[in-house]
Amino acid sequence: MSLKRINYWLIASLCFFLAIPSEPALAKDLLQLQWGYDITNGGQSATSSYSMKSVTDAMGNESLLVTKVNKNNDYYIDSVDAKTGELLWSIPTDNEYTLSDDGYMFIFHDNQVSAKHIATGEIRWTAPLPGTQEDFLRNGAELAYPGENGSLYVVMHADDSKSSTLYYYDTKGTLIQKFKVPYLIEQITGNVIIGKKFSDHPDFYMSSLTTGKK
Repeated sequence: MSLKRINYWLIASLCFFLAIPSEPALAKDLLQLQWGYDITNGGQSATSSYSMKSVTDAMGNESLLVTKVNKNNDYYIDSVDAKTGELLWSIPTDNEYTLSDDGYMFIFHDNQVSAKHIATGEIRWTAPLPGTQEDFLRNGAELAYPGENGSLYVVMHADDSKSSTLYYYDTKGTLIQKFKVPYLIEQITGNVIIGKKFSDHPDFYMSSLTTGKK
């Protein structure tokens, strides 16, 4: 190997090692946090487990919903600003609730439903449920389907499990009975209602959410 080729190899090797950041530099870049949030509320809550979900409202405000369970099996929900880590609000909850895709939480408690705006914590409206609390608990919050801008559809099954009634809460919480259908509503997807004659029936009904017609 010529002396000239050896010099080129040494120079290339030196450039390669100089281009690699030192280990402390890499660690510093990896560990540098924009913000941190203490899910134990500064040690005031002995959190035994938690889950987290990101929710973005129609204005683009992203919140992190942290559901926590303490050692006494008490449930809490914290709403945290995803950009700053600031705690927006926190509530204890042993209630049923469902979330919309545009930033609302619908909370079901004491035969009422409330629409809570996640980014601000504001309760936009509260209204009575159609039927009794027992009726709703029998049907479950999985039969509540968020609409747009804080509106909500609620399905109630008849006692004989042969029909369903669809109710609609508008953006101000005004309750309107939409219509009754001679089958069990199992799902609402977009503007389509999907149902069955009974839960184990192999055939599906597909109807318009606006009119209830097949």
